[in-house]
Amino acid sequence: MAAIGNCSIPFSDFWIVIFTTRWNPLPFYTAINFYNTNHMKQKKNFQSLGHLSLIFIVVLLIACSSSSKSVSAGEFPQAMVDAINNNHWVFTPRNVMPDYGRTRTADGFYYVSCQNDSLLVALPYFGRLNTPGGFSSANPLDFRSTNNDINKGERKGDRWVVTIKPDNSEVRSMIFTFYDNGNTQLSVTMTNRTGISYSGRMEPGRLPKK
Repeated sequence: MAAIGNCSIPFSDFWIVIFTTRWNPLPFYTAINFYNTNHMKQKKNFQSLGHLSLIFIVVLLIACSSSSKSVSAGEFPQAMVDAINNNHWVFTPRNVMPDYGRTRTADGFYYVSCQNDSLLVALPYFGRLNTPGGFSSANPLDFRSTNNDINKGERKGDRWVVTIKPDNSEVRSMIFTFYDNGNTQLSVTMTNRTGISYSGRMEPGRLPKK
């Protein structure tokens, strides 16, 4: 760094100034002042750009954090909360996804009705036996049970998981995942058969008449 009076410039630029002014004092100091003026302007411009970049990054981080906010438990519809708490709801399947076989549409009057201590199940079943014994041609998911173990998990965000273990030798468990918009996933684990899943909707209330 070369210092001339109150001015300071890098050595690489200092020799350029000397060459262009040929040591003539007036143009030499004029060139030095011109250099420092432009240098300060560029420095201020870079500082301004740095501040703008910092502001942009902060705004972008705030926007990202806002957009990733999950649905809180308080936004779960109160009617559905009451229906689940009071065991007063009906699930209607739309699609059937067996563990063994292809996905199908649930065409027909199918449902799971939970009314207090009573569970009424009428679902289509597609699958196969896992063990040779206990074969029956009857639909294993067509029954009524009044002695049910109902476990309601902690509500998390936009979903609520309820596990039901009915008093039925064919069914080990039925796991319902209720969403705040009414959409529902049901996974059924069988005792001697392949499992099966359903997607559909849950509505508060009783089973409508056919």
